[in-house]
Amino acid sequence: MTFTAVLENIARSTIATKIGDKLKTAKSISLSGLSRLGKGLVSTHLCQQQTKPLLIVTATVEEATRWALQLQSMSWRVYLYQPLDTFPYESSQIDLETAWTRIEILAELLAKPQHNLAIATTINALQPHLPSTQVFQKHSIYLNIGDSQSVKLLAAALARLGYVEVKEVKESKQWSRKGFSFEVFPVNRNLPVRLSCNRGTVEKIREFDPTNPKSFTDLSSIAIAPVDLHELNSSHKATLLHYLPKNFIVTIDESEQCQSYGDRWYEAAEELYQNQLQADTPKLHWDFAKCMTEAKKFQMLQLTERSLKPKANIFDFASASIPLVPHQFDQIAALIREYLKSEYQVTLISAQPLRVATLLKEYDCIANFVSNPDDLKSIARIQKAGKPVILKYSGLMEMQGFVLPSCNLALLTDRELFGQQLLASPTFVHPSRMTAAKSVNPDELNVGDYVVHRKYGIGKFTRFETIEVKGEKQPHYIVEFADGKTAVAIAQENEKILSRYRSASNKPPKLNSIANTKAWDNALSKCQKEIYKLARDLLQLYVRRANLVGYAFPSDTDWQQEMEDSFPYQLTPDQVKAVQDVKQDMESDRPMDRLVCGDVGFGKTEVAVRAIFKAVCAGKQVALLAPTTILAQQHFHTLQTRFAAYPFTVDIVNRFRPAKERKQVLELVADGKVQVIVGTHQLLSKDVEFHDLGLLVIDEEQRFGTLQKEKIKTMKGDVDLLTLSATPIPRTLYAALSGVREMSVIATPPPSRRSIQTHLSAYDASLVKTAIRHELDRGGQVFYVVPRIEGIEAIAVSLRLMLPNVRLAIAHGQMQESELESAMVAFNNNEADILLCTTIIESGLDIPRVNTILIEDAHKLGLAQLYQLRGRVGRAGIQAHAYLLYPPNLELTDAAKRRLDAIQEFSQLGSGYQLAMRDMEIRGLGDLLGEEQSGQADVIGFALYMDLLQEYINELRGKILPEVADTELQLPRLVAFIPDSYIEDNETKINAYLTLAKVKSKEEILKLAEVWEGLYGALPEETQVLLRVMELKLVARQVGVFRIYASEGGRDLFLESKLTDSLWELLHAKIPIEFYYRFSFEKGRIKITSLALLPGDKQVHFLIEWLGCFLN
Repeated sequence: MTFTAVLENIARSTIATKIGDKLKTAKSISLSGLSRLGKGLVSTHLCQQQTKPLLIVTATVEEATRWALQLQSMSWRVYLYQPLDTFPYESSQIDLETAWTRIEILAELLAKPQHNLAIATTINALQPHLPSTQVFQKHSIYLNIGDSQSVKLLAAALARLGYVEVKEVKESKQWSRKGFSFEVFPVNRNLPVRLSCNRGTVEKIREFDPTNPKSFTDLSSIAIAPVDLHELNSSHKATLLHYLPKNFIVTIDESEQCQSYGDRWYEAAEELYQNQLQADTPKLHWDFAKCMTEAKKFQMLQLTERSLKPKANIFDFASASIPLVPHQFDQIAALIREYLKSEYQVTLISAQPLRVATLLKEYDCIANFVSNPDDLKSIARIQKAGKPVILKYSGLMEMQGFVLPSCNLALLTDRELFGQQLLASPTFVHPSRMTAAKSVNPDELNVGDYVVHRKYGIGKFTRFETIEVKGEKQPHYIVEFADGKTAVAIAQENEKILSRYRSASNKPPKLNSIANTKAWDNALSKCQKEIYKLARDLLQLYVRRANLVGYAFPSDTDWQQEMEDSFPYQLTPDQVKAVQDVKQDMESDRPMDRLVCGDVGFGKTEVAVRAIFKAVCAGKQVALLAPTTILAQQHFHTLQTRFAAYPFTVDIVNRFRPAKERKQVLELVADGKVQVIVGTHQLLSKDVEFHDLGLLVIDEEQRFGTLQKEKIKTMKGDVDLLTLSATPIPRTLYAALSGVREMSVIATPPPSRRSIQTHLSAYDASLVKTAIRHELDRGGQVFYVVPRIEGIEAIAVSLRLMLPNVRLAIAHGQMQESELESAMVAFNNNEADILLCTTIIESGLDIPRVNTILIEDAHKLGLAQLYQLRGRVGRAGIQAHAYLLYPPNLELTDAAKRRLDAIQEFSQLGSGYQLAMRDMEIRGLGDLLGEEQSGQADVIGFALYMDLLQEYINELRGKILPEVADTELQLPRLVAFIPDSYIEDNETKINAYLTLAKVKSKEEILKLAEVWEGLYGALPEETQVLLRVMELKLVARQVGVFRIYASEGGRDLFLESKLTDSLWELLHAKIPIEFYYRFSFEKGRIKITSLALLPGDKQVHFLIEWLGCFLN
């Protein structure tokens, strides 16, 4: 833990000893003169000294989040208990993630938690909205090993608690029954549990991971909490305080602020109560004084930054701030020497500890970096020698250094050393919710979908049907074509013949006829020619680029590693891969031309930051080009903050700066004295010269005009190019263009991103007022977006009349540069509550405190614009809201209604981002490959278009083995299926078949076998053969075999393939000598003599072995 030694220093102080003694007898004490970090350290010491858990009460969710982050870094096990986003008398959608985390906390509190538990919350979360502890426990299920438990009664109890029965448990509040076992995913746990019952007795309780059912953890007991506390009838309403064990220390941070926010919330709730409810309705809201009355039943700490006059129960630490002279290490070194001279223990906390040590050494100040912060002996030895200690911290906690004279302690942070405030948005991710993001497969077939059959064309998938084939019951897709009567049954194992039809058009496609396939054949043939031409053009471009020679950047430096380690988030797997791709490109001697695609807020910028730093470490200059002034400003701020500890100059050219300043900056760029220059299209002008440009980064290239794109091409030359795009690129397109267009896709949302609750409504003043009030009451800010500048002043007047005490700022593109900049800076600094603006904020603005956006006349905006605007909120791990408003008397056009419905739908499936990709991927195709190609995809469907493009690219690249989309198997005496005795439920069995059909490697087959064994027991012989059949199909596809069948006499096997005579010559030689003469080849057909005489499983075994030889 980073702060172990600092806590030891505090523990040895006289004032800490006095407070500890006082806490033995006093019910409440006040600690004054402490900064935020000081408050956390002193509170932690006092609670840990008394081995008591901690509840910290703050004014806002933002402040509670900051507390949660700092307590987490001080070895506490931390929960963030957030208030619900509604008043108690409103019926509105509740954020399940917040609600279930609250239930998890309540359940743990009733289970008598350990002393290292800390809960951060707000004053508004202490309202009496909860059922009593008795009611909560009465409506929970408690099970221990050995308990008598009726299977029937347990099923009824789960249903009564709000749990939903499903076939397979994957998410919270689900349960399933498998014989005498139950799988339940309690809302108060981060993983599901499996209950094994035998003859009415609970024999085993095991927690497991749904993605790896073999990873069991045995439990002795389990508590299953109710799904929805609002459904519990309780005459007595309780608060969080009623659930706390008596040994908790309740800490109030800045009680005056808490009172201000608490009473403001109370007044709004009281107004709602008086205006809307009957007189006999019980009150479910308390004012601050009532909350404090309940809190005083516990031992209390009152914390404030202001210094108070010491009294019997008031202890003043009189902390002072560290003089702020960032980068002036001569002055910082002198300051440290003064502290040491006064016998202070000096500790420096930095994300770049080695850099700090180097800079201080230049001014004869020797500071020692201790890599293990728990190595108290080494730290004590250094401090005893009168030297400062450097410790590493690269988390999300916002830190500010301080001097505590009463503890002989001076603590400096990156804020004092480099002027760094925060390297990323402060977000607290609850550990049990970090894996909750859902993955949506846009290509999955659902009943009612339009599909494309390679042979017959476009049809409609109407149902699943189990059909008996050779004595086996197998699931089939039933697809209907043009006349509505003609239907085709496609076996599940041949699913690859079908693909889901998607296009840019909103109209249903015209179905093809099986009786007359000429229309489909002609359409497919025409598209094939166009796709083949595109594949050829792309490959020619690839060859031209491959012949260019550029600068090969050196390997990563120590500075690179340290700068990257300072990033407080863990990169998502997609980000890691993108960074690796970019660095590999940069280190080659071929100019990089890589496109990084990722949705709003998915972390593209961090990929660019690491590439830019790599370039400047090699002595090269970097230009970052953004389409808007605001986005450029955002990038400038990010780079300046991240590179603050290093001797690199970052500057910006935009319309906010006077012409004289811009000229001076460009002169410095030409002289090589500015390493990174950020700007808009002004950087493309002829008068911009570089000393040694090595990397060009372009953000949102699709938003630049044609002329600007041409200038970018001429500017590039042999310079490495990195392009960032928020246009969602489907993985199918990514796969098709692999090796032709260098592209990295970031499709994984960071853990802190949460789906945004999207509300679609006619404009209603009371709704607007309530939405804004909610956000301000939790300490946040609001974007209020209008599509036009005209009338914006009238809307400002209306908002000021509606909410008289609210601070309002206005921003639009026609304002004077200085006026616009001051408005944006004021809002960013929390000097305004609402930013009334046009779509100027669409790109780049990242203010974590803003978590509500209202968009007037939303029907006038395109889907992409709405999606980008909504992405401006929801960046702080707090439930965000987007309100799409349209005039009350307006009858929306079908197109506008579809857009608004779509953007609302996108927020309701898991994280929502993969779903957004599904419906916007056609736009991505048009942006990347041109509108003509987008039109071809409309004709045959996006999925088939991608398959053909990949096939042609592979063919033109001269790939040795011609892959095929699927292989049809017709082997005699083959018994391969899932018996009813293994998976009894038919729907579950169909899902198992479908999962198997989608595997892409032998590793995935083995993993699926493990999952099935974990769920259903040992694999039956027939199912083992089925898995081997799938392995055979994978190998056959890779070597170009599209059909395997027996001869008429049932003696020999034939393999229809795309192999040529010359290719067969090469492959035949790879067959083991003892089987060599069994094989013959004629016109693409391989004949294997006598193989069909063997049992079916043996045929599969030898085919896998022999075809596998071709791949080696």
